[in-house]
Amino acid sequence: ASLRHFVDCVENQESIRTQLTERGLIAFVGDGAILPRVSGASEDPMPTQDALPFDSPEAFRVVFDVPHADAGAPGTQWQGMGIPRGVVLLVGGGYHGQSTLLRAIEGAVVPHVPGDGRETVVSDPALVKIRAEDGRSVCAVDIQAFIDHLPLRPGETKPRDTRRFSTSDAS
Repeated sequence: ASLRHFVDCVENQESIRTQLTERGLIAFVGDGAILPRVSGASEDPMPTQDALPFDSPEAFRVVFDVPHADAGAPGTQWQGMGIPRGVVLLVGGGYHGQSTLLRAIEGAVVPHVPGDGRETVVSDPALVKIRAEDGRSVCAVDIQAFIDHLPLRPGETKPRDTRRFSTSDAS
């Protein structure tokens, strides 16, 4: 029974994974998923009494039909947040879950095992994580698509050109 449940859960995730592209999505995060881990050094889920289950914003809510009932989530329809292809901004205050969400999405290029809490998090297998090392120097990089106007530094009267941005301490 445990093996059948495991296989059904993975098949549900793979079913969604095959539908992401046709829906213009790169990832799906199911309502009720437990994204936080016990600690930064553990992949074990935070106990449900201490964690806030994921609840998708209405504007990004989608529903997927899955082949197996009660394998990863109740029923044969998984509701949650569809993350569209393209540039997506994830914003919020400190300790509001942005990094936790990103870690769940980046790890969902392969199936999450039953009991992980993230069984309903599914990502396109071509998804990659790119992270720059803090303090890295950049020279003449076009960041205008992300930042149009930089604050003026003391003594400056003209905004810096974000089409040729340079700094010795990039984050």
